[in-house]
Amino acid sequence: MKPPSPITQRHLVILLMFFSLAPFAFAQTSEAHILPFEFPSARLAALGGNHAALTDDYYTAFNNPAGFAAVPKKISFAEISAEFNRMEFFWDLYFGTLTDETIIKMVLLPSEANAVIGGPINFGMISNGWGWRVFSATRGNIYWNGITQRFMDAEYSEEVVGNLGYGFRLVATENATLDFGVMLKAFYRLAFLPERTITSFDDLVLAIEEIGDVFNFMRTQPYETQLGAGFDIGIRWTWRDSFSLGLTYKDPYTAAFITGFPDFDAYLAAASDRTGYNTVAPQLGIGLSWRIPSFKLHRYNTDLVFSADYNGLLKMFSEQRNPLLYLSAGLELRLLEVFCLRVGVADCLPSGGIGLNFTYFQFDVAYGGKEMATEPGGNSTWFLSISFLFRLSFRNFQLDGITTF
Repeated sequence: MKPPSPITQRHLVILLMFFSLAPFAFAQTSEAHILPFEFPSARLAALGGNHAALTDDYYTAFNNPAGFAAVPKKISFAEISAEFNRMEFFWDLYFGTLTDETIIKMVLLPSEANAVIGGPINFGMISNGWGWRVFSATRGNIYWNGITQRFMDAEYSEEVVGNLGYGFRLVATENATLDFGVMLKAFYRLAFLPERTITSFDDLVLAIEEIGDVFNFMRTQPYETQLGAGFDIGIRWTWRDSFSLGLTYKDPYTAAFITGFPDFDAYLAAASDRTGYNTVAPQLGIGLSWRIPSFKLHRYNTDLVFSADYNGLLKMFSEQRNPLLYLSAGLELRLLEVFCLRVGVADCLPSGGIGLNFTYFQFDVAYGGKEMATEPGGNSTWFLSISFLFRLSFRNFQLDGITTF
């Protein structure tokens, strides 16, 4: 057992630095931020999203860098992960249940459909408090601004991201620990940005014909590069390895230098037509995680963990969005260390999933809702995430190779 570690002036200075970064977030006046650089997770999607106090494996440790101090040595060498939304539209098409009301709602209201595919590059390691990884991701988004503006734009991007973090124990007593972590990030994103104004049916037909000639269409549309760096910080307090409180400050100041190009040939020739600067929207979240003791049945290797978070601490007064939409919670039941049943809620919409965890193989699936409007139920959509994980243990290391689609 580690001897008690009192809180020193050095610890207080670190904590004050954590909260002193808040002015950076409020000082950012850009209305439209660039997309964050995160890797999708089917397990976390089923549990209602990321949880600040849940840092029990390789993937959750990168959500709160304080987890680097607690997670044992692990290395991940390959991963492909995907998440798709607007699944209700595809289900209606498949089962023949698409109604006029659904079509009218999609045409009249602002709408968005997106997908993200992480990988195949995802190589990283956690060891002795350090954590690092390099991953790639592909993102696709289509925006329709509604019948009043009749404007449609899209974004297809490829990105490479590098993370380097360190977590260390500030306090260690007989019953409690307090960990703090910082994670640096650097990124490069190449985005393809086609856009069209649709004022008539002929405009729609013309846009479809242009898209049909894929290579010429992608060569003649605008492109943009985003090159930059930033950091995340986190803190986590744990009581008797069963109850945890976490606080994460993502992207307090993550900036990108933006360079625009009129077409792909101009990108290859480095002939830009615009330059600028933008940031990733900061996010301050607080959460708890409780490993319920009554379900810790060692004979059957049964475990039950509840997590809940609020991720809108910086946005409650700056955005016209219902504060309830920033609440999230998840419950994970693990039976015999093999079967996992997960339920969650986020954006006032349910989510759920299952997982099968064998010695060398793991399967996860998640399905849930996301709210695109500013009020619950205003413009809800549903997502699907499925993953396959192949695991190999070697001495003190755990090698993870994940394939998700």
